[in-house]
Amino acid sequence: MNGPGDPLVQGAQPPVARVNFAPGAVFASFLIKGYRAVISPARGMRCPMLPTCSEYSRRAFQTHGVLVGICATGDRLLRCAADLRFYRMTLTPQGISYVDSLR
Repeated sequence: MNGPGDPLVQGAQPPVARVNFAPGAVFASFLIKGYRAVISPARGMRCPMLPTCSEYSRRAFQTHGVLVGICATGDRLLRCAADLRFYRMTLTPQGISYVDSLR
């Protein structure tokens, strides 16, 4: 198959994640940026997960919208740093982190 949908065709673009610009998603992203700018540095950046919980939440809101974003964020916060043995470990400049990707 050598058509435009073939990933081996020269110049073919990879699929791009859908970004949600709904007012609720934009407002949630604004709140997350505020948390990252003010609260996170004051508490110390110590999230053991990759991506961090705030980045995971931002991606969930932008990709899936408000309702799924709220559910995904709540689920992640409940799981954060619990039973880390179930997550893949990776070495970062800050030490060992655990990978939990948003699907």
